[in-house]
Amino acid sequence: MRKPRVLFVSAVSDFKGGAETVIKNMLGSPHIESVLAVPEEGALAEAARAAGVPVCFYHPTALLGVHRPPRLGQISAAVVDAFRCAARLHRMAREHRCDIVHSHGLKPHALCVIMRVLWRVPTVAHMHDIAYSPAERVVWRLIAVGVTRIVLVSRPCYPGNRLPANAQVIPNGIVPYCQELPPKELSTPIRLGFVGRFHANKGMDLLLDWLKSIRNAGLDVTLTLRGRPEAETPEYWDRIQQRIKDEGLSSLVRHDGWLPRAALYDGLDVLMVPSHIPDPGPLVVTEAMSAGVIVVGYPAGGIPFSIQDGRSGLLIKEAADLGPALKALVSTPGAFARMRRDAHARVLMTFGIETFHRRITALYQGMLGWASDPLQAVPLPEPLAVSNKGGGGG
Repeated sequence: MRKPRVLFVSAVSDFKGGAETVIKNMLGSPHIESVLAVPEEGALAEAARAAGVPVCFYHPTALLGVHRPPRLGQISAAVVDAFRCAARLHRMAREHRCDIVHSHGLKPHALCVIMRVLWRVPTVAHMHDIAYSPAERVVWRLIAVGVTRIVLVSRPCYPGNRLPANAQVIPNGIVPYCQELPPKELSTPIRLGFVGRFHANKGMDLLLDWLKSIRNAGLDVTLTLRGRPEAETPEYWDRIQQRIKDEGLSSLVRHDGWLPRAALYDGLDVLMVPSHIPDPGPLVVTEAMSAGVIVVGYPAGGIPFSIQDGRSGLLIKEAADLGPALKALVSTPGAFARMRRDAHARVLMTFGIETFHRRITALYQGMLGWASDPLQAVPLPEPLAVSNKGGGGG
């Protein structure tokens, strides 16, 4: 049986967030033949070419002016451009003999709806976002009606209590940092870390509340920030820096800047993921687990689907609970080592890149009606219980 040939459509040309990393991982699947469509030249196109993947461009114009939350004026101004871009993508899919068009981002999802309605192109909308407003929930449902299949990186990515018949939850897969976890002693002081964009949605105010709770519990810690501020909201990072200074935390906090993926978790004992605004499926959670770093996460969005509270990590809702919970972990003989091993094993079993590739390929084969499926089905993670100290799930 030949491999499915897929045109992946990205909303952006550079690595802005986790969605672009997921696209890069999908381009490397040995079970499919890939083509990449991006708005223009950029780092994503360079990565695709380095992997031997053909690249094409759909050159949006007015469509670039549409941002979340979408406004009626933006949408109406971009309609003509959307049909023009959809026609370009349809032509590219035909030229490259693609079986399926797979979109990442709200604007490409809209283009996939147009392609399916006008030309009956088999389409997949890959949802990396959560609908926060009533208007966004309407948009999500319209996308589900308009495309052939919808992929959700976690259950909270689709509004309501029931999924449409064409929706499927497929968690993001990662390339594990190691297959065999080397032993590691807890550092003195304990090295806490934060990895990601410095944005209000990432919960950096809560991060500082967590740091104070840990300090109040009498633990000797430092906090390393690895990332960079959002260009659109530099004032947020300025305010966080001022708060660090005003609350006497400067001696505990250092900023390493944006590091290469291979070094993101080096030297860290505990990764803090305080995303109280629901994050659909932060890759840093499973990446850190695969590197043997304990993860403390806020129980919202996709985080409770990754962490088994008290076993493969900690889920903490109230800041005051974190200090005692972490103190109990590090003071219990063998607990730190056991949690590292359990977290690493969970990632290899459930969130590894090969598992992800199998799930996606099985989806494509089902869409195309190919009778033979040589790929073994892999069970999906369920939302996990949260202990009383951690609060409610997302």
